[in-house]
Amino acid sequence: MFRSHLGLKFALISLLILLSACNFPLAEKSATPTVEEVLDPQVVALRQLESVSETPPDLYFQNGFPRFISGSFRAEGTNVVERARNFLNTYQDLYRISNPDLGLAVRRVSEAESETDVVFYQTYKGIEVFGSDIVVTLAGDRIYSTVGALLNGDLALDTTAFLSIPQAEESAVTDLGLPNALVAGTTTLMIFDPSLLADAPPEAYLVWRVTISDPAPWQFFVDAQSGLVVFKYPLTQDGAGLTDYDFEEFDALGGGYLDCYLFSGDHIGDESGLERRWLSHPEAAAIWWYARNTYQFFHDTFGRHSYDNDDSQLEVFIRGGVDNAHWISICNLAVFKVGWVGQDVVTHEFTHGVINSTSGLVYANQSGALNESYADVMGALVDGNWSVGEGRIGGGGVAFRDMSNPPVFLDPDRMSNISMTAEDNGGVHTNSGITNKAAYLIAVGGAFNGRTITGIGTGKMGALFYATMTRLGSSAQFIDARNASVRLADSWGSSGTNGFTPLDACQVQNAYAAVELGEGDNDCDGTDDATDTDDDLDYIPDSRDNCQFMANPGQLDTDRDGMGDACDNDNDNDGILNPTDNCQFVVNPEQLDRDGDGIGDICDDEDGDGVLDYRDNCPGVANSNQRDNDWDGFGDACDASDDTDGIPDATDNCPLLANLDQADRDGDGIGDYCDNSPDVSNPDQADTDGDLIADVSDNCPLVVNYYQQDVDRDGLGDHCDGSDEFSLLPDGLLADIRIGGRAGQLRTLPIPLCLAGKCPDWFPPDHLVSIVLTCPAPDVGIWITDDTGKSADRSPYMGDLRVLRFYPAGGRSYFLNFAFGQDFPEGGQVSCSASMSSGPADEQPNPTPDGPTSTPLSPPSLQDESGIVATPTYTPTPTPSVSTPTFKVSKDVFCRNGPGTAYGVVFTLSQGQTVQIDGRNQNEPRWWWILLPGSKSHCWVSGSTGTTSGTLDNVIVVKAPALPTPTPSPIPTSAVPSSPVLNVSNQTCNGSIYIVHLSWKDVANENGYKVYRDGALIATLGSGATSYDDTSPNYQSHTYRVEAYNAAGAASSSMKASEGCVY
Repeated sequence: MFRSHLGLKFALISLLILLSACNFPLAEKSATPTVEEVLDPQVVALRQLESVSETPPDLYFQNGFPRFISGSFRAEGTNVVERARNFLNTYQDLYRISNPDLGLAVRRVSEAESETDVVFYQTYKGIEVFGSDIVVTLAGDRIYSTVGALLNGDLALDTTAFLSIPQAEESAVTDLGLPNALVAGTTTLMIFDPSLLADAPPEAYLVWRVTISDPAPWQFFVDAQSGLVVFKYPLTQDGAGLTDYDFEEFDALGGGYLDCYLFSGDHIGDESGLERRWLSHPEAAAIWWYARNTYQFFHDTFGRHSYDNDDSQLEVFIRGGVDNAHWISICNLAVFKVGWVGQDVVTHEFTHGVINSTSGLVYANQSGALNESYADVMGALVDGNWSVGEGRIGGGGVAFRDMSNPPVFLDPDRMSNISMTAEDNGGVHTNSGITNKAAYLIAVGGAFNGRTITGIGTGKMGALFYATMTRLGSSAQFIDARNASVRLADSWGSSGTNGFTPLDACQVQNAYAAVELGEGDNDCDGTDDATDTDDDLDYIPDSRDNCQFMANPGQLDTDRDGMGDACDNDNDNDGILNPTDNCQFVVNPEQLDRDGDGIGDICDDEDGDGVLDYRDNCPGVANSNQRDNDWDGFGDACDASDDTDGIPDATDNCPLLANLDQADRDGDGIGDYCDNSPDVSNPDQADTDGDLIADVSDNCPLVVNYYQQDVDRDGLGDHCDGSDEFSLLPDGLLADIRIGGRAGQLRTLPIPLCLAGKCPDWFPPDHLVSIVLTCPAPDVGIWITDDTGKSADRSPYMGDLRVLRFYPAGGRSYFLNFAFGQDFPEGGQVSCSASMSSGPADEQPNPTPDGPTSTPLSPPSLQDESGIVATPTYTPTPTPSVSTPTFKVSKDVFCRNGPGTAYGVVFTLSQGQTVQIDGRNQNEPRWWWILLPGSKSHCWVSGSTGTTSGTLDNVIVVKAPALPTPTPSPIPTSAVPSSPVLNVSNQTCNGSIYIVHLSWKDVANENGYKVYRDGALIATLGSGATSYDDTSPNYQSHTYRVEAYNAAGAASSSMKASEGCVY
């Protein structure tokens, strides 16, 4: 990312000014490290890494953590995991993970080309850290890169949860606003830190992970101490040789989690074809082709067998109750609403399934935008063009994204324009435009943002993006994707893998640089462009290094004065220089030291609990957790009354909960308010299984069962009831299992992955678990989920034979689910003959269940709304900019919602205005379907009102809407609209482009807006517009005016934009 190098010397006057500002002597950086550098363990580890790398290393730091390292480093170990772990342990000071409370566990091991990826996740005091994935890539005994982020060793967090699991689940359900929502998976204690998901300051929380399944799949992270929701994201992703090809399609989908396992709708076909009665159904015929093309593309291009690479059946629901198109990861199926069935959309949703089975990119912020972008890229490869959604059946030929030119749909195409928003899960659809643009430039090339890229073709780009999307960690950011792709392209260029050359790799780097991700190499000489220097060789560019001449990759700055601690002679900014300051990192100008130990009182730790006295709520009593139940400022360890009722703890029957009445109806000495069984005496408050239900009231006192399920109502909970028999073990032997249930109930049983619970530290890449059940229970759905609630595998057939297979991930638990249909008899049981085995995938049983009986017929070739035959091209055609057809109006004209004067007016085009042509009507006289300026909407303009430019041969025919019912001529609006208040927020200079940003609040009673610069009309906008970016002024002051108008007149306001730029 940033190869440290010495740049050109600045002019003497510039150097003098810079050094004076940083309180440095006038001298060049010495090759001899300073004392501070020698004492900094991170710098020492960095220099050690540099010294052993067989190739020049490349590093990228974020929040003091090396989010990316590449090079060639030898590692010792008997297997790939041992070598990867040994490397991280050797350089633990560089990664800042030397804290013994921090641990690493293996999530997955995967093989790609000639390399192996070992993906670790982090734990703190044995608790998993969400999103803490780091991918170590190696081949043989060489480590080539690490990508991802971990929490650093400065973490000090109380891991005591004050919130119970039911309370956490209630918080999630309340936040969702669905009081009857169902919880899935296992509510689990985790550590959450937003800095792992975004470029944000570290701030760790102890949280409960709660998965909501029905009716809206979401994952919540609830603060385990305050009950507040600190983060959430949806578990649905929306888009906007065929012997092993198998899929089903259905005609409807119920709204709930269980519906996707119990409700099979109307079967319309499989891989062989469609039922005869569905051959004429446009969406059924279309989705048959689109699903087939998608499966074949991934199979033929990447050797992938279905979304999970294990031939799982691709199930598709059409006419589903969703807003557009979704991949539902909690069910592993795709759902499409009417008007959303298109080739690129189907491929897009399938790709979400691939991502869910590999990298698992979190669907929020930049990782969610990457999820969307990779889905768009794969859709473009199959669909054959760079627009998204234009070929949807019934979609009117309207696209909703353009990968070649994202701003057409108001999406950013570079990092400086990234949308920082909480909407759309952190802008997952909007910000995907940045890496979409990078993909386009890599494949097609072109001049963009000051760089010229030579396209390497869609085949090479597709191979690179597929490899990257399946190998990243779950919380990857844009820079991670860039770093991984550039490193991989360099590797492929050296070896010739996938046809790559070193020049191809350079184009990849420059394309990412064009969208402002990483350094470029314009002349492709192997040395990054000298856009910035790094005088202290710490891989932090001087422009953002808070110690320019002293290596400090951690960038610690205690007093936040812009000068790093490593080079600041007064780290706390209290006027006392560090050598004589008895509290170097805490402001204490008085230098008080009562005990004379040389440590100032304000930074002393008298009781040795690791909490400085100045912020210790019990300075004389060790209490590292600082628990303060009543929030009175006095820690429980030294507080006479830990609640707010004023009753001393020694006599309080609820010392942690205020209860002035001290009621105790069962007389066991425990107040009713805090008694875990207030009606049954239990002074010991025993809860052996820790499920928050007292043993005296627990129907399974030795087995955790929060919800006390008891199907047969015999007083024994389902989790420990002997009437259930579930003795399935991964030994390959047949076993009889018997599960009781009632109509509408979901039973969840844990799956033992290993014999005697002795699982290895990691599973090999091809390790697969196979469960084969013969269950004569047509009204019972059976599937496997993990502890997060996500589907691991499902059997769509409701016949006797069910086959379930999955690749287990490290740190995950798995469950066999039985959902009992509405017709299941009261008090009934499911009896199955079952076997379970695990090991190499090609050795596991995989019998083929019988699907629905049908006589499928192959549907005819289908043309979509754009006239494109629904067969895969795998090669998107470049979107030409020069020949894009346009229409220039010769006078002020109306733009209508249909091709004819009988349609209503939706916009007015001004004389001389040029607009983009996106379609035409079927018959003469000619009407053009044009894109409204600054909008994603279209309208129709008569061809007789202007002239066309560009190639018109490929302009699609757009179906005209129904003619409106004639209505009386509208009466002109009697009132002139009020004046919009114009604001010129800022001006930015981006390369050779000077942009002035104009904004205003929409006023009532307007038909549109006109924007003027220095009295000249520069834009006419539609009703409801609230902003405009002027991209063509010169570097001078200008006066802007925005005018709201209607038939009665116009009103306007003006504002001057001063000369200058904001960077």
